[in-house]
Amino acid sequence: LKYVRSPLAIIDLLAVAPFYLSLFIAIDLRYLRAVRLLRLLKLSHYFPGIEIFGTVLRSQMPALAAALLVVLVLILVSAIGMFSLENELQPDAFPSVVASIWWAVVTLTTVGYGDVVPVTYGGKVLGVFIMLLGVGVVALPAAVLAARFSEEIQARRRVLTAKVADFVRDGSINITEHGELESLRRQLGISEKSLRRIVDLEEGRQARSALCPHCGKSIRK
Repeated sequence: LKYVRSPLAIIDLLAVAPFYLSLFIAIDLRYLRAVRLLRLLKLSHYFPGIEIFGTVLRSQMPALAAALLVVLVLILVSAIGMFSLENELQPDAFPSVVASIWWAVVTLTTVGYGDVVPVTYGGKVLGVFIMLLGVGVVALPAAVLAARFSEEIQARRRVLTAKVADFVRDGSINITEHGELESLRRQLGISEKSLRRIVDLEEGRQARSALCPHCGKSIRK
């Protein structure tokens, strides 16, 4: 029952429903069949990076919502300002504030289609400020996600490193401990290469700590 209520189960239901509904209802369900594309989300089980990205996205949702709110406010203010400055000379390009939002979005995202451009001096000055703001404001969510993504990976590596250090404290990693590390590695979404590197570093550190810093002989009894 818990799985039936999960998002992936609902996606599966929507993906197969058009086939069975077409047997009883004579309607065009081609658009509903496009929901089958959502099955691609299941690839997250096979690509750990996608799972990590989902974790980062959920944890940074408040920051992303705040950044999105700032962008929406800037879009609205830009559309109102450009409509006030350009409507008189370009009633076709800026007929209303709602129509001016297209120009504001294109300018803030630095796409710059060039289909609608300001012609007044005030409009051009406003456009310069909007473009400069767009470079930083629109890139802010990407910077937040990139920083948090790096922090999440480092935190997961620290957890794995602590576990490896605990296992190599007795001098070697046995088969049982290796299986536990492999299971933890898959759970944390860390590559096998990274695990081997961590094990090598911890074993080297443990070996150096067991030697006398003066004579180089083993200090273990």
